[in-house]
Amino acid sequence: MKRWSLVALALVVAGGLAWTHPGWALGAPDWPLEQYLDKVGVQPGKEYKGLTIYPLVARQGFPVNRYLTLDQALDSKVLKVTELEGGAEVNTLLLENVGDRYVFVLAGEVMKGAKQDRTFQNDLLVPPKSGKMRVSAFCTEHGRWAQRTTHFEAGGVAVPNSVRKAAKLGKEQGRVWDSIARNQEKLAVSAPTGAAKEVYESRAVQTDMKPYMDKLVDIPKLSWHTVGVAATFGGKLVALDVFGNEDLFGRLYPKLLRSYVVDVMGTPGKGPRPPTT
Repeated sequence: MKRWSLVALALVVAGGLAWTHPGWALGAPDWPLEQYLDKVGVQPGKEYKGLTIYPLVARQGFPVNRYLTLDQALDSKVLKVTELEGGAEVNTLLLENVGDRYVFVLAGEVMKGAKQDRTFQNDLLVPPKSGKMRVSAFCTEHGRWAQRTTHFEAGGVAVPNSVRKAAKLGKEQGRVWDSIARNQEKLAVSAPTGAAKEVYESRAVQTDMKPYMDKLVDIPKLSWHTVGVAATFGGKLVALDVFGNEDLFGRLYPKLLRSYVVDVMGTPGKGPRPPTT
């Protein structure tokens, strides 16, 4: 995988850490993300049933702080996410970080509760003591509009990778719902409210997913400074996720891996396998 293909794909699906600094713009001669990715190498991959995960290893770390993940921040109640005051809206939520650390949110991570499950439309780096902020979101549960909880809770999963891609590239609620429905239909999952997280709660899906996880979950431990992965299926690139350091990547990788797996499970015709050495 050449340097420029890695840079271009990272703009679509990378973790977004480099977007937070004032003045970092595409085409700048000293653009930090380009410099960072120039130090990232692709290691031999591991494969199971056509899904191959290649570790991406950095020769040096990116100068970022230790962030809380979305689930950590929601569970510890330092991040408060609610429906809008005075009237809920499907595609807008109210967010506040009351803690002293930055919170990194990966687009596609599911939050459950409130009037319907949601995911944020974009990767976010929420500053400490942020105050209340209106943030764009997508619904990941088409068939419910009834209050279950006051605040959103950690969903513990990310939407399937194809849904995350539809959200990032299409930025339309209808495409997100359609992509969730196609994934559930392919995996024969009955979801009364159309919630994306119900795929992961299916016993049949859990059983079929387990060998993928057993084979591929140790990717962060294979090399020092593993900061991301490239995932291919049948010889085609399906995902590229790159982060600023190995700590953040390691905490998010199991969630990302599950999102890759439910996306490729049940897909006929694996095609030729890419080389793994």
